[in-house]
Amino acid sequence: MVSQIFPEAPVPWREWPARLEVFFTFVEGTCVSQALYDEYAVGSIEPAGRKLFDKHNDSIFVGYRLHTETVIPALQWYVSWPLLRRGSDNEVVRRGSIRGVAPWEMKAEDTLLSIWNEPRGVWGFSRVLMLRTGGRDRADAVSNWTYCARYLRRIYHEVRM
Repeated sequence: MVSQIFPEAPVPWREWPARLEVFFTFVEGTCVSQALYDEYAVGSIEPAGRKLFDKHNDSIFVGYRLHTETVIPALQWYVSWPLLRRGSDNEVVRRGSIRGVAPWEMKAEDTLLSIWNEPRGVWGFSRVLMLRTGGRDRADAVSNWTYCARYLRRIYHEVRM
């Protein structure tokens, strides 16, 4: 259940069956191993945020995706903005399908929230923390982003201060 992984989630999400998974973004010269996945795997959003926001992990382009299992949420829009600032309303877009296991397989988008350390440039010398959330309409997507960002920013400030 979302409420076990993210107790502070928007209320409509809390009773949905869900899972939190770790992912990595690659830049030139990086690789991944089972040990790296094991090191960053966590069971809930709070420790995920603490690992992601830790200054020692700034060069690890790790991310976490909270998604539903056995249900497809009726979220038709998503917002993907930097965690520490609100972006443009032009960046609130309709959700589409996502790639399955094979690149030619497509499946319904089931992501509720993703937060990740996104590299800037081919070598990843700079980065930005990103947050993506979904909503039933544009306003709901922005509201969910704001709600989740407020919670994650508190963790960010605790870890960075």
